[in-house]
Amino acid sequence: MSLACIIIAHTKRRDLVRERVLPSALALPFDEIVVVADYAADLPVNGFRWLCVEPMTTTTIDALVKRDVGTLATTADWLLYLCDDHAIRQLPTRYPPGFALVGVPTRFCWHEEHMEPLNSGLEGQYAPYCGGHAGLFSRGLIQRRPWSTMPHHRLWDVLSTQLFVQDGATLLGPLEDFVIEDLEPENRPWQ
Repeated sequence: MSLACIIIAHTKRRDLVRERVLPSALALPFDEIVVVADYAADLPVNGFRWLCVEPMTTTTIDALVKRDVGTLATTADWLLYLCDDHAIRQLPTRYPPGFALVGVPTRFCWHEEHMEPLNSGLEGQYAPYCGGHAGLFSRGLIQRRPWSTMPHHRLWDVLSTQLFVQDGATLLGPLEDFVIEDLEPENRPWQ
């Protein structure tokens, strides 16, 4: 099984993508890495591809379109979508068979020198869902229902997960061997 990492980048986090997000992906054995950003590459493109999608609405709709662009630009069986303020720290070592699966990561941030576990979407008011920060999706699932067909709403990750489950998808997680670090603890994501 092959695995692609699709990083969805916004210009306001340009430095974070260059210094922490992209290096986290390059350090792991992805078959393909694609950055889909709303700005042109400002670093040497080695070991990954860079695609620029200029802002259309400056809303979450742009993120949905970027996910579809990243999907079309890759061929891997599994797609890991990564937000521009998160780093991938560990990848699953195997992927379960099936076309309708969503892998939800274990997520954390550093706070006052200790690791703070974070909600990955499997707890709380809207649970269960796969949060927009990171998710592992089988290509067949996304081909069946592309991201741009999802509700254009501020809770798009909740609503899209509900639609995937309605289509027969199974949520797996939080996966202990799929670990994501939130890189902006100043936003207090544990609250």
